[in-house]
Amino acid sequence: MRVAVVGAGTIGLTTAHFLVEQGARVSIYDSADSVAAGASFANGGQLSYSFADGMATPSMLAKLPRILIDQDEAIRARFRLSARFASWGLGFLRSCLPQNSKRSTRALLELALRSESLLAGLHECLGAQYSYRANGKLVLLSDPPSKTVIEQIKAKQDAGCHIELVSRSEAEALEPSICTLRDRPSAAIYGPNDAVGDARGFAISLANLVTQRGAHLHLGRRVSALACDGKTLTGLAFDDGSTRTYDAVVICTGGANDLVRDHGIRANIYPVTGYSLTLPVGREKLDKSLTLLEDKVVLARLGNHIRIAGMADINWPAERRPERIRRLMQIAAAKAPALAHYPSEGQLDAAIEGENSPSCSVWSGDRPMTPDGLPLTGETPIKGLFLNMGHGMLGWTLAGATSASVASAVKDSLESTC
Repeated sequence: MRVAVVGAGTIGLTTAHFLVEQGARVSIYDSADSVAAGASFANGGQLSYSFADGMATPSMLAKLPRILIDQDEAIRARFRLSARFASWGLGFLRSCLPQNSKRSTRALLELALRSESLLAGLHECLGAQYSYRANGKLVLLSDPPSKTVIEQIKAKQDAGCHIELVSRSEAEALEPSICTLRDRPSAAIYGPNDAVGDARGFAISLANLVTQRGAHLHLGRRVSALACDGKTLTGLAFDDGSTRTYDAVVICTGGANDLVRDHGIRANIYPVTGYSLTLPVGREKLDKSLTLLEDKVVLARLGNHIRIAGMADINWPAERRPERIRRLMQIAAAKAPALAHYPSEGQLDAAIEGENSPSCSVWSGDRPMTPDGLPLTGETPIKGLFLNMGHGMLGWTLAGATSASVASAVKDSLESTC
């Protein structure tokens, strides 16, 4: 079976891997000149199996007034007069309702736990040569845990998640560098099975593996349209005017809205911008990954560097993104001064202008997200066309489960037509 994968990020390459394992002849296409050039390039480096929570929650609904007047540090949003944003925004508001939020959180957790098992074998196969460490994660609480937090922990435990509430002293014993934080936590939530790594390094390693096993990787090749005969997919058309025939196509990129919309498929996903800094480690060597919950900032050690990531912006203008990167560094430097070697203002400005270096590297990128955080996966009304997209901030975390599921669906569909 000849299958094309559109998108060479963590989702596309993980999908290609499972397709190859199913015996497919796979071709992978991406308009960028390298793998993982988009949302996977320098994300938070988190495999958050225990904390796979959607952004749409009742607490988010309560924050919306502050967010819309730029009074929230972590999340900023602006209205845009477009049908696409209106559809996504209304869906997001509905997803924030308590029952809807609980349902999507449970579904995300189930995906994450299944993904953890599937990715474990893949990390072993790849040799984890991308600063991968199954080191555990601590989410630091500035206030004593509320009844809601305790109920959420219990619900996750009941669903099979290894997660526990720990005191400040227990958190400091698990991660001594917490003692160097300016604001010591009241308590923490500990997920011992969570991991960290460089998602782009993972993608590069996986690209090497699947090509060694016979897949063909085509970079710098933009898919311009889906070729269909009525409601049956026949292949792909490219911007150079050429076409290629395939038995099935899997869309694994959030930039494919136009491709599928032309065939009556409504992919309700929208870009949510995130930011990161990659800096040399400081005088304290972080082991566990940390989430500063109040600031919505995550810190993870990747080899000899610290990845600091956070913030979520919707419809945020490109010219204002540098100020968000500067603010991210200010928060991290103020709260965790010993965990990174922070750059001078000149070094940060140079990185923002595109001169990334080992002493300071910055990134901002759009993460395609569905209103409820659940990715769009599986077969579409177009026979032979499949989706695996819209993972938002949880792309790497959920990649194993969604990719294996889609690969199986492709195989079952093609075998049923033989």
